Amino acid sequence: QKKQAPKVSKGEEQYQKDVAKTIGETYGAGTEFLAGQEARLREMQPQYEQQITKTFQAQVPQLEQMGAEQAASIAAQQEQTKAQRESALATARRAYEEGQIRTGQMFGGVRGSSAGQAQSELLGRELLRQTGETQRAANVNLGTLNQALRDVQTQVANQKRQIELQKQDAILKARDQFRNQLDTIAQQRFQLGQNKANAQLQALQDFNARRRQLEDFYTQQDAALENYRQQQLHIVTGK
Repeated sequence: QKKQAPKVSKGEEQYQKDVAKTIGETYGAGTEFLAGQEARLREMQPQYEQQITKTFQAQVPQLEQMGAEQAASIAAQQEQTKAQRESALATARRAYEEGQIRTGQMFGGVRGSSAGQAQSELLGRELLRQTGETQRAANVNLGTLNQALRDVQTQVANQKRQIELQKQDAILKARDQFRNQLDTIAQQRFQLGQNKANAQLQALQDFNARRRQLEDFYTQQDAALENYRQQQLHIVTGK
């Protein structure tokens, strides 16, 4: 009849506990280190994104200031153009009024003679011509300045949109980098877990192999003792 395998002794139990402790400490340090790295990355990510946002947003006030300065310069040119227009119109009106006075003095009044009336009409047509040219020139200049102002506003808006796009792109790239780092840590933790499991399995297999060797030794010793006992019994009984 085959003997039952002996129970695990206290020494063997302690050995298994010591091996398990050693494996746990060996791989636990690596697991703790990776967990710390992961926590640090997760803590750094929002801070890094905030820093990216601040870096790009810092450009916006400078851009707006530049746009405001250009707009102020254009506004000053607009006011100067309007002032020049009013001055030219006033000069034309004074010239007309002075011409009318001279015409009256020369011809006895604007309506005093056909020559006076003709001269008055010439003065009127000249006033209309100068007034028209002045208005047209001013309108052209003001139109150009208005377009320049719109261009500045459009340029500032486009650059602000470009800054926002660059910021979002930088944040997305940073997130990809953090995600890759976290994926790497996850893979390392998985591999560490696999290594720990393999080490535990190998330790268990080694322990079982040693127990089998001991069991075989005990079996051989029991067989040798039984054989010796049978020999002694044969000698004593003569059978």
